[in-house]
Amino acid sequence: MKRTIAILRKGTQTKGLYSLKHITMKNKNITLSEIGLFLSCILMIAALLYIRAN
Repeated sequence: MKRTIAILRKGTQTKGLYSLKHITMKNKNITLSEIGLFLSCILMIAALLYIRAN
């Protein structure tokens, strides 16, 4: 868990933008696992920001 938070803190925004670009470039060849991975990434960032705010 600590490792994932450390990875998220390093380049969350750039990683998120890159994966979004990658998904949009693929057009309709998006797999369910890719969507899940991207959503979990966003969810983790949101959770991290929520924890920091409180």
